[in-house]
Amino acid sequence: MIKARKYSSDAIKRLREQSSPADLKKIDTKMALSARIADEINSKFDSKGAFANAMGVSQGLVSRWLSGTHNFTIDTLIEIELVLGIRLIDTDISKAWINESHHRNEYQKNDNATLQSAIKVLNEP
Repeated sequence: MIKARKYSSDAIKRLREQSSPADLKKIDTKMALSARIADEINSKFDSKGAFANAMGVSQGLVSRWLSGTHNFTIDTLIEIELVLGIRLIDTDISKAWINESHHRNEYQKNDNATLQSAIKVLNEP
């Protein structure tokens, strides 16, 4: 597994403090996906180039995927899953429904405007 080196700066701390919880979750999720994909590529392929060939894409695109900032499409994630023989997307509908219901119940304790705002966040991709 690739170990991320710990790096910290005042600028990064300020950016994280100014970011919304949704933005932070997006950043963390993109980084986690990239790290997982990189780990699987390293364990199953001799090189990123060999993985790129198996995917039918350029090495440059694979590098962008592994940057931790790429906004993957569902189609791309599914293709990566198939080539790597792993699961990256949890599509258990019942879990998703239970999770969304829990969040909706929590927000019902607040006023209607807050509930509408929360539903909007839950429905974002």
